[in-house]
Amino acid sequence: MQRQIDAEMTARDEAAGPTFKVENAVIFYDGQRFATASLTMTSGTPLSLVKVRVRGAEVEGLVPFSGSHDRLDEKEFTHLSEGGRIEITAMMDYNAATPANLTVDLECFEEGERQRKWIRSCTASATERPEVMGTWR
Repeated sequence: MQRQIDAEMTARDEAAGPTFKVENAVIFYDGQRFATASLTMTSGTPLSLVKVRVRGAEVEGLVPFSGSHDRLDEKEFTHLSEGGRIEITAMMDYNAATPANLTVDLECFEEGERQRKWIRSCTASATERPEVMGTWR
């Protein structure tokens, strides 16, 4: 009986956790190949901290901004709730194919007394950023 109760509590805790949606994933060249992605928290309880990591066959690591070569093991975001956005930038292999696939791993910590923790992963398929063409007259 206790195992069933524990399993039900675990299932409820998991269901209360956050969900994320990947938007606007693009890959571009800025002296090196970079990919950027926006993640929106679509549901779940408010979070006090989210630790973000990226991985993938052609992913070299997170960077603080495009053009940077300072790799980060993880990037932290604080106070995120439903509708909140996370912007990430990853350095990609110089010859990364497009679309470039990267997996974003999120370690999420609940705000408040319970301090539950959830692990989430999202996959982004980054496509080439369209070049802006000038108008010639």
